[in-house]
Amino acid sequence: MSVFSFFVYGTLRSDCPHQAPWRDDFHVGEVAKYKAIIKGHRLFFSDYPVICGTDGVSDVVVGEIVQFPPSMMPLKVKMADYIEGAPDFYTRVLVDAFVLDREGSETSNMIQCYTYVRELKAICTKKPISGGCWVSHNSSTDDKKKKKTGRIKIIL
Repeated sequence: MSVFSFFVYGTLRSDCPHQAPWRDDFHVGEVAKYKAIIKGHRLFFSDYPVICGTDGVSDVVVGEIVQFPPSMMPLKVKMADYIEGAPDFYTRVLVDAFVLDREGSETSNMIQCYTYVRELKAICTKKPISGGCWVSHNSSTDDKKKKKTGRIKIIL
């Protein structure tokens, strides 16, 4: 099965208030975007959002599914690997993401996506984010960090 989607949960989300400089470049060429969740993962706070697999049935992470045309996937995978520091920092894995309806309820529509995780032992000292939503977490806190500027140039 070919994968044409990413599950993004932090600074790559289109609604992330931090407006990371790489976000807009990453979304260029997207053909679809859906609010979604993944199960069996937990979101933690560090200097940036980070998730790890837990296999806990009640552990969910809220994010977006971003789909690209097949012809763009090699570039988008390379771009996302660069942004996430894969494979040295984050690991790219396949997950089953479940689309949410307009009210935020889970639907039966499941899409297999790439996402980026860390091992639990690497982040076990970090604080878990209640509700698993980076955007909601950041909307309720003051952002005192300076925004970085710049663009990413990926060469195939």
